[in-house]
Amino acid sequence: MWIKPNNPALDATKTPTAIDIAWSAGFFEGEGHPRLTYKRGIDLSVTQKDPEVLYRLRDWFGGAVRFARCKTIPADKQVYQWNCCGDRARVFMALVYSFLSARRKSQIDATNALEFLCGFSPSSMSMDQLKDRLSYFSEAQKSLKWNSPEFRKSEAYRKKNREHMRKVRGTKEENFKVVSIAQEKVS
Repeated sequence: MWIKPNNPALDATKTPTAIDIAWSAGFFEGEGHPRLTYKRGIDLSVTQKDPEVLYRLRDWFGGAVRFARCKTIPADKQVYQWNCCGDRARVFMALVYSFLSARRKSQIDATNALEFLCGFSPSSMSMDQLKDRLSYFSEAQKSLKWNSPEFRKSEAYRKKNREHMRKVRGTKEENFKVVSIAQEKVS
């Protein structure tokens, strides 16, 4: 399976301070939203008319700022959006998590973005510690993926495959009837 390499143009260029992280959390609280996506997994975005603050977020946490059209705003008004997805979004959510309201925390919990922390609190971790934890978690999860060669050699794969085949065989017997076709002799 081919995996798209990390795009260095989307990486952060500056290191945020604790005040920058708190400011970003407040801004995300008011203007942003997390969501689950099909291809990238986790995505977050912040929409704003003035792109200056979005460029600040991009410089601290990575991602991209782009022009976005909104259905509720007239076409003559410009709206910009900061998008951050995948591991960058997970690190951002872990950094700002302790500053957010219960409503935003529940939205982040629903995306399962902080699964890589394995129950540890993100409030005392730096950005580098979070990135290290995320890379360690990703390496540990690689062997559990269905298509990986390591997982196919494991007992868990064989067990899952046996259960799947039993289910398939059970449905085949119920859904299909054996029909015999007799040929008539034409004279």
